[in-house]
Amino acid sequence: MLSVNTNMNSLVAQNNLQSSQSRMNTALQRLSTGLQINSAADNPAGLVTSSLENAQISGLQQSIQNIQTGNALVQTADSSLSNINDLLVQVRNLAANSANTATQSAASLAANQANATALLSSIDNIATTTKFGTVALLDGTFTAGQFQTGAFSGQTASLTIAKSDSTTLAVNAIDITTAAGATAALTAIDAAISTVASARGGLGAFMAGTLTATQNNNQAQLTNLQQAKSIVTDTNYQTEIANYTSENIRQQAASTVLGMANQSNQSILSLLRGQ
Repeated sequence: MLSVNTNMNSLVAQNNLQSSQSRMNTALQRLSTGLQINSAADNPAGLVTSSLENAQISGLQQSIQNIQTGNALVQTADSSLSNINDLLVQVRNLAANSANTATQSAASLAANQANATALLSSIDNIATTTKFGTVALLDGTFTAGQFQTGAFSGQTASLTIAKSDSTTLAVNAIDITTAAGATAALTAIDAAISTVASARGGLGAFMAGTLTATQNNNQAQLTNLQQAKSIVTDTNYQTEIANYTSENIRQQAASTVLGMANQSNQSILSLLRGQ
């Protein structure tokens, strides 16, 4: 039916042109931003999923950084305990030397005692001054230190580092100026070395069995989450380029058809003119 008031062919062509333009704009936006989801309307469910994944990804990245910082703290404590162990070994050598009283003079025994006292003072200094930033590590105040090792609440690990001064290690009062004293000192020093070794073993287990193992697991989770998020949010360029090209052709075709539809009513004028 020919009508002057309503050109249905033109209206259909306009609608198709607008739809094609909208789809082409969507493809162009995805190509320019690199994202499939640029507004909530693009994919409401995907937006919710990607937002939750973003939060977890951010939490995992921070937890990995926390663990790396935690490892640095533990390594600081272990390094200082290693130095304490070395000093204890030196004190033990002095005690063993003093225990060989058959070849010692009163002056040499006194020198050994003075040297041992200085070494024990160095142990106390290490125990007092070893810090990670402002956090003291070996003075007995580092108890139940919490490490946030996961992305969510409750995913934590705790560590206590024992006090490691000469008094706590029970070597502060050794007397190696006599055979009996030197012999007793050897026993006390061996116990102190064992205590320090156990403390270092605990730190090593915490680093390897808790921090590093958790970091490896977090890294695996992070990789999988980032891949999953990419599937939901990132532009598939192969698909969107194809979409853009297709809609561009459709738009050109729709524009041509619209022009033809707008000219169709000219036939009414021809009829009116009797042509």
